[in-house]
Amino acid sequence: MKFVVLTDMSENSRPLLQFAHKTAANVKATLLVVHQSTLPVPAMGDSESLQSIKNENKNRSLGALMEYVADTVNIDTPIEYKVTTGNLQAFIYSMEKSTDFDLVFVGVKHKGLVEKMLVGNTVTKLANEISKIIVAIPEGKAAPDVSTLYVAVKKEYELNEEALHKCINAFRNSTTRVHLFSMLPPSEDETPTTVYLGKIISGLPAGVAAGYELQKTETPHKHIKEFMRGNTDGILVIQKGPRTFADIFRKYFVNDLVDDTQLPVIILP
Repeated sequence: MKFVVLTDMSENSRPLLQFAHKTAANVKATLLVVHQSTLPVPAMGDSESLQSIKNENKNRSLGALMEYVADTVNIDTPIEYKVTTGNLQAFIYSMEKSTDFDLVFVGVKHKGLVEKMLVGNTVTKLANEISKIIVAIPEGKAAPDVSTLYVAVKKEYELNEEALHKCINAFRNSTTRVHLFSMLPPSEDETPTTVYLGKIISGLPAGVAAGYELQKTETPHKHIKEFMRGNTDGILVIQKGPRTFADIFRKYFVNDLVDDTQLPVIILP
C-alpha cells in the first residue's frame, strides 16, 4: 500500500505531512512525498546546458525535501521522495497512470475569488485529472479527526463503494465508525433513499460500525457545512460526481468546502 502527499515545503504544509505520515504509519504503508521544484532555469542556452541546470536544481530540491521531511516527521515508516521540475498537469497525468497507490494528500491554500475562478487550485486539478481518493486539508490547519467518516450520499448518483472501502481500509486504525447521510427536499419520499443507504451499509467490510440518517432541507449545500461544523469527531467524505456537472463541482463545491469554509474533505473518484 502506498500513499502520496504533495508538499511545497512551507511551514503551513507541515501539518499535512504529519497527518499523511501518521496515516501511512498506522497501516504500514509507504509514503511518497512529492514536491514541485520552482527553482529558476535560464530562458536561453543550449539544450545540454539547460538540462544540466535542471538536473542540478532537481538534486538541490531533492536534498531540501529530504531535510524538510526529516525535520517534520520521524522516519519510522518507509518514505520515498519525488521532485518534479515539469508542470503540475503533466505530473498529475503520470499519477493517473500509476496503479500502485490510491490516496493523495493535498493541502489547500486560501485564494481570492478571481484567482480561484481563473486557475482553480491543486485539489480541483487533481479531481479533474485522476481517479484516486483525494484527502484535501486546509493548509496550516491541525490534522483532522477521522474517528468517523461522514459519507454524503445522493441516491441519484451511485456511490463508488469500492473507493469507499479503500478509504475505510486506509484509515482502519483511526476510524471507528462510518456514518452515511442524505439530504432530501422536505416533500421527497424517504423510502428509496433509506433502501439505498441500507444497501451500502450491508456491503461494508465486516466489523465496521455504521449507521445512517436522512435530513430534510431546501438548502443542502449550506446544510452540509452546518452539519460538519457540528460533527468535529470526523471528516466529510464526498464523491466528485458524474462528468455532467463536474466543472461546477470542482470550481465551486470543493473550493467552498475546503477553502472558504476551511473543512477537511475526502473526495472519492
